Order: sequence, then structure tokens, then C-alpha cells
Amino acid sequence: MLGSRPVPALRELQADFAGAMLTGRSPAALVDAIRAAGIAAEQRLGVYRANVVLSLRRLLESTFPACRRLLGELRFARLADGFVRRSPPDRPQLLAYGGGFPAFLAQSEPLVADVARLEWAREEAFHAADAAPLDAAAVAAIPPERYPSLRFEPHPSLRLIRSQAPVHSLWLGLSGAAGPEQVLVVRPEMTVVTRPLLAADLALLEALLAGRPLEAAAAAAIAVDADFDLRAALAEHLRGGSFAACR
Repeated sequence: MLGSRPVPALRELQADFAGAMLTGRSPAALVDAIRAAGIAAEQRLGVYRANVVLSLRRLLESTFPACRRLLGELRFARLADGFVRRSPPDRPQLLAYGGGFPAFLAQSEPLVADVARLEWAREEAFHAADAAPLDAAAVAAIPPERYPSLRFEPHPSLRLIRSQAPVHSLWLGLSGAAGPEQVLVVRPEMTVVTRPLLAADLALLEALLAGRPLEAAAAAAIAVDADFDLRAALAEHLRGGSFAACR
């Protein structure tokens, strides 16, 4: 017994402690279970609470540096702290934390939210599975009459961002850009590559990623831009490692 209260189970104490870190509310059973040793229980919890929120905010700062630059340090800190309290880590893997931050930002900062989507795509690409990019020579060896039915498998790290904002320019910190921008993110080797895409090129890739054959994907791209150069686009994607295989 602690005072007049029964000793809570370890799992209950752990749940109470986790809740106290994020809500600021400390159940009486948790306070009773803490040995003061000269420092009040609430003060001890306050130290842990500040460190937990700060460490997770620092993690978000490192993952979303462009968002922090666009929002300003104080605004970003307030939003990050709000996200941490609403959506704490749900697994013992901090590298996976932050995937919900773009959606959280969209509630109050929709423009910056798209930049956050781009930054999270880069994070996902960095940690994606390794795979050898499709060899352009292997594609060149395929008889031309079979090209219309080719289906391309994306590289595991490939991510596409479609935005109504100049998301790539904002990410780079360029001023004066306007209008929608599309972005490709991929890590064929050791370095994450981020580059803008034409709207027709995005339509091509989205169709290919959906499993459609090259003929249908090319038609989707040409529907966006009648002057779309399919040969040049495919060559660029093969050089850049957008695909892992074709069949």
C-alpha cells in the first residue's frame, strides 16, 4: 500500500506515466509511486515532460527543416509541440515518427503541409529498401513491338508529390515561384534525389505505378500535353533509377 491507495500494476503505472508526459495531468497513483527524495513528484514529472516534448520536437525539426524555415522557429515549435501531444510515437522506432505531421499541418498551414509531404517523402525514400535500378540496356534489348505492353515496376524508394503550390521551389527556398509543381523523389543509390516533374510526366508515372502498360500510360501523359516526349521521359527515368524492373 502507498498511503491509503493500493499499489498499481506496472502496466498501469507505465500508461499513467506516458499520459502524464503529454497531457500534463498526473494521476494520484502515479504521484504516490514516485520517491520524492527532496524533489516533489510533480516537479520530477515536469522535468521528464519537458524533455520528452523537446526531444520529439527536435526530431521533427531535423525531419522537416524547410517547414521550420517557412513557418519560423516559434510557430514551428508551437505546432510541433501540439502534434507531439496529439500524436505521440506509436512504436519504439523514432525514425518512423512524423508521418502524420503533414496532415496535422494541413489543418492550419495547407501551403506548408505540401512541403512537409515532400520532406516526409524524402525521409521514406532514404529508409526504403535497396534495389538495383532497371538497366537501360535491358530495356533497349526488348523488341520494339513489345513496348506497348511493357509494365514497369517502380523502385522501392520512388515517391511522387502532386501539389497546387510551388512545392519544389518552396522546399528549395526560392522566392517568386507560383502555380502548381509536381516532384519526384527517389534513392537509386546512396543519395536521395529530388527533382520537379512536368504534369504529363507525372501522369505517365502515376499510370505506370498503377500497373498500366506503357501504351496506356503514354496516352495518359499525352492527354495532359500533346507534345509530351515519351522517349526522352523514359530515358530520363532510366538514368535516374525510377524503375526496378519491367515485364
